[in-house]
Amino acid sequence: MNKELKHIKTTGFKTPIKYFSSIEDNVMDSIKLENIINSDKVTGFEIPNDYFNSVEKQILNTTTEKENKTKVISLFSRQSFWYASSVAAAIIIMFAIFYPKSPNFDNLKVETVENYIFQETYTSDDLAILFSSEELDELTMTENIYSEESLENYLLENTSVEDLIIE
Repeated sequence: MNKELKHIKTTGFKTPIKYFSSIEDNVMDSIKLENIINSDKVTGFEIPNDYFNSVEKQILNTTTEKENKTKVISLFSRQSFWYASSVAAAIIIMFAIFYPKSPNFDNLKVETVENYIFQETYTSDDLAILFSSEELDELTMTENIYSEESLENYLLENTSVEDLIIE
């Protein structure tokens, strides 16, 4: 290790040109600047005399003397109210005219109900679940006497040979 250090001829540190001749002036300038800053505690802001005693009175005088003379424009004028109500009335009338009315049992035909039940393929058990036992007891079955001709016509119109063979 000593052998390597013997060959180094420079320290590796460099100083700026004329550093030692101007260092004294730079140090003295910074001391003078600190003295100036510390000697004067002036912030650059000044408060007028009796400012805090009179500011409240000045604010109250300016706010109470001025009246609101600005024109107030209502958001909801009568004209816009009439426009909105006429649009709402037109919508209500449109729904009353074009909206389908609820079904009424007076205009419901028995054939419609029968077709619905046949298309939905309800069994007699499914229909029995819908009624209570008291309601089923209240139902009266009418006994109709059919002639052989009417039964035969019905079977010919509504059944096929395949249906009769399968059953």
